[in-house]
Amino acid sequence: MIKPEKIADELFQRRWAVDCPEMKLVQLGGFGSTRYIGPGSLQQQSDGIVTYKLYPPSPPGVDLLAIPKMTGLAGRLLEDDEFYQLGACPRN
Repeated sequence: MIKPEKIADELFQRRWAVDCPEMKLVQLGGFGSTRYIGPGSLQQQSDGIVTYKLYPPSPPGVDLLAIPKMTGLAGRLLEDDEFYQLGACPRN
């Protein structure tokens, strides 16, 4: 088990990263919502933003970059199918 102090130190220094044997990215709205499942990783970038990678994406051939970015017009209401939930099971 990783000590919380070590995780806090890595986050403060902006060098936190973890491998995940299973990650799930699920589209929350709409009928037959999209699901991507597979191993992946979480990593903190130098600007502090935490990014994720799923490899290989499931189902095969899905372009995760096609997922719309939340950079629309200010004040625009987002539809339910524009939200995703990310779950990750990090390795100990």
